[in-house]
Amino acid sequence: MSWRGVIFRAGLTALLLAVSLGGCGARTDRSVGDGATDPSESHLILFLASDCRLNEEGGSLTLPDGSSFVPPLAFDYELRAMVPELARSKRSDLSEDEARLARYVLLLIDDAEDKAAAHGHAASWPCVEDVRESPRVTLP
Repeated sequence: MSWRGVIFRAGLTALLLAVSLGGCGARTDRSVGDGATDPSESHLILFLASDCRLNEEGGSLTLPDGSSFVPPLAFDYELRAMVPELARSKRSDLSEDEARLARYVLLLIDDAEDKAAAHGHAASWPCVEDVRESPRVTLP
């Protein structure tokens, strides 16, 4: 079989799988105007200082001196590592790139309206080097 035949079969298989799973056609779960929220509106991306770590059990950040920093936010939130396996590893066991990835933390916020307030607060925390809005990924 030629390479064109292989590509055609692979494409046809993917299309059939998408149709069988309901992936083609009208999107009823996130159509415009149905009140659905964009997941990117409910979190911020924090980049921790190199000597700070996330304490997932307590929802706090560990400062270089070993003390715990609990974010002083007036609304419900959750802190999660973007790459949990790397965040749990010893930094000395990681490559430079892995150690950088281990420093990214998601600040999950229940209400999208609190996102602006959280952005301002998080930027002033002693262990946060950078705060970014999550990218908005859309399809044409």
